[in-house]
Amino acid sequence: MKKLILISLIIIQSCIAFAQNCCVNDSAIREIQFPLTEQDTETVFCYFNNEWIAGAYLDMVPTDSIQKMEVKNDEYGNRAVFLTVSPETVAGLKAEMKELFINLDPRCEFPGGNGKIKEWIDENIRIPEGFKGSERVLVNFTVHPDGSIGDAKIFRRPSKNEAVNQEALRLVNALPKFRVKYFTPRKSNLNLCIPITFRKPEAIFIRGGEQEPSVFYEPEQAPQYLNGGSEGLLSDFYTTLSKTAPVTQDSVKGRAHVSFTISKDGSIDPNSIKIMRNRSVPEDYMDAAIDAIKKLGKFEPGKMNGVPLNVRYNIAVIYPVPLEYIKTSE
Repeated sequence: MKKLILISLIIIQSCIAFAQNCCVNDSAIREIQFPLTEQDTETVFCYFNNEWIAGAYLDMVPTDSIQKMEVKNDEYGNRAVFLTVSPETVAGLKAEMKELFINLDPRCEFPGGNGKIKEWIDENIRIPEGFKGSERVLVNFTVHPDGSIGDAKIFRRPSKNEAVNQEALRLVNALPKFRVKYFTPRKSNLNLCIPITFRKPEAIFIRGGEQEPSVFYEPEQAPQYLNGGSEGLLSDFYTTLSKTAPVTQDSVKGRAHVSFTISKDGSIDPNSIKIMRNRSVPEDYMDAAIDAIKKLGKFEPGKMNGVPLNVRYNIAVIYPVPLEYIKTSE
């Protein structure tokens, strides 16, 4: 009885956070609401036989299979639930999680939503005395796990007006704490970049031909693959992949996650493709997967307040290639 009462109390605090960790589409927003509230950033991690399993949460384990449960901090200082279950239960959880596409990238937001950051900058910027014309400065900075800002640096070409550079750095260092949601126990710093535009009130800013990076966004409207959504994307990806790599081969078993940028026009930036994690996928098979990503069609771009953005997107690479996604010619 005591065990059941304790489990009930823990579930109330953690089931919402854990339930959001599982999704079949890597681009899905897994939060309770947008924008993030301070409460939304809290996560209770669950360990099974002292092992954290990505995507697994408390409700997935039958109550009568729990041999022991303890609430304590893990090695990273997170509030965590440690469950002792049978090895068979752990094996079952791992097998179930392998069937899902789970996005573990942290979500980072300016308080009130990323759409508010421009409003904050406009209210707090101090145009240097005597400044004329229009100019944009890029500032790279770090968001620490607690949301605090640090390591602000001018990115690429600094302004020839040193007062502009100093004001851009002052402005970024004065940003309020961001809200960061982590989906893995180990929390790391996030590197972001933001453009600061300086202009006289009557000045008109003309954008140059060079595309500039945006703030890290988890957009209000996620990118959508035009040829059939997420199912169509996986079908196109694995069908193309099957033509250059074996569809099924028992000797090649692995899983990897690849990240790339979907540009404002809905196309994939081929230079942005990066291997984020790789579990036993051979190099030549990963090369085939990257080539398949480059051949994908266009997306409806991600948007914030109706404005298209450059958005990072993740896709899981599984070997052997899942047969259910392979298109067959009729």
